[in-house]
Amino acid sequence: QKRMVLFRLGSYFKKYIVSMKQALHQIANVALAGMLTFGGGGSLALPGVGGVFSVSKTLGACLSPVEAQNATREGRFLSFNQIKRMNGVGDNATVLNRQVCMIDGQPYYRFTVLSPSGPTINYELRATDGTPYIAG
Repeated sequence: QKRMVLFRLGSYFKKYIVSMKQALHQIANVALAGMLTFGGGGSLALPGVGGVFSVSKTLGACLSPVEAQNATREGRFLSFNQIKRMNGVGDNATVLNRQVCMIDGQPYYRFTVLSPSGPTINYELRATDGTPYIAG
């Protein structure tokens, strides 16, 4: 009977360890996203990925969500879903820190995608045509 109790405790312990590993992985992803978004400095560019965040640009004012929505409704901007699809971001992707800001005088969607496999990807895509910002 002691063996059975020890076996059950062992299986519960294994399940606990697996769930803790998953939770720590998710916490690490969120922490990395915050670091890259708010304190990353430099730039992040991945081959085949739509955009980069870079410090070598003139970042202007950001639009309010209502202003961005009005610009989309009036046809001045593509919708956020169109921009995502054009750049290979899935509809079910976890998007963090979405905003529309002026960069070098043009409107760009700026957002971070939290990847289920680990790394985050930062995007800066022109709101009028989906073109990625290329640091100059």
